Amino acid sequence: MNMLHRMSLSGYKSIRHLEDLEFAQLNVLIGANGAGKSNLIAFFKMLNFSMTNSLKEYVARAGYANSILYRGSQVTKQITASLSFQRPQGHNIYELSLTHSDNSLIFTEEAVTWHKEGMQRPKRTSLGVGVDRTLLNDPKRLQDATVKEVRRLLVSARVYQFHDTSPTSPLRSKWNINDNRYLFDHGGNLAPMLYYLREKRPETYDVIVNTIRLAAPTFEDFALEPDRLNPDVIDLRWREKESSYELGPHQISDGTLRFMALVTLLCLPPNELPGLMIIDEPELGLHPAAIGVLGELIKAASASVQVFVSTQSVTLVNQMDLGDVMVAEREDGQSVFRRLSADELEPWLEDYSIGELWEKNLLGGRPR
Repeated sequence: MNMLHRMSLSGYKSIRHLEDLEFAQLNVLIGANGAGKSNLIAFFKMLNFSMTNSLKEYVARAGYANSILYRGSQVTKQITASLSFQRPQGHNIYELSLTHSDNSLIFTEEAVTWHKEGMQRPKRTSLGVGVDRTLLNDPKRLQDATVKEVRRLLVSARVYQFHDTSPTSPLRSKWNINDNRYLFDHGGNLAPMLYYLREKRPETYDVIVNTIRLAAPTFEDFALEPDRLNPDVIDLRWREKESSYELGPHQISDGTLRFMALVTLLCLPPNELPGLMIIDEPELGLHPAAIGVLGELIKAASASVQVFVSTQSVTLVNQMDLGDVMVAEREDGQSVFRRLSADELEPWLEDYSIGELWEKNLLGGRPR
């Protein structure tokens, strides 16, 4: 299984210098508010935008370069990163440098390396300067096998955040019925995805419905049909138990709506899951019973794909193994990240759960 093995990152938001942070198959990131959890996840969001040639749009949405560079452009002029993806016979490495220019960021260096096990001189290919877009999308460079593989790995990394459940949110809107290739990062195309699964993968659809019922006992099933006046669109309609009345997307509580999106994402067949799944604070608005179900789904999904989760939930952390948890803290004005030490904490786990140790401030990652 391909996975992101190590990453170095400098100059990005609160991350002044991060060297060779090692990742596992499941990575649960905890820490106090402002420690830097969301900034680490935001870096992957920036990569998502870059892979669609939308770096300039990302920079604008994030508040322009001064908001992205560590302590602003007067202190930091450049973001550098190196991502190493483990493969069965070696590592694919992607390096980038982004430099401040006219309140935006431009690529000033990109390179890929194929480091085969036992190879004395790894094959490094410099892609040159791409200005405001990555050269990984350049058709000529995609003829190189390493460039093609690195691009595939980066495109397969997706960041999900289902926080927006306002009346005008994508989750409560109508969508084109054919928007069903994958679940969007905001979950807005949930209805087209569920309709596709019901029609083409009924066994997966049934699992999703039965799982939602575990945390929403009044939920019976979805009522998914194309709009009668415009068959190209569909919205999220559903029914309660012992009722034939159809409820619309604005008649779902915020927590239930988020839970529906999370269950759909985590129950997708392995071949339809993203290669690297990153979920930001999935517990938001969920009942503890729903968080318990969520934890089991996350662990099950991590058997097929690499998963990153940022959380503030003790209930969710309680379901994880010690080796799954990473701690984010602010030290000397910058974010630092570390894994928990099994040798130090194993004696405590005889009497306490991981979440209880976090509450007792034995793990770090608490306000100071």
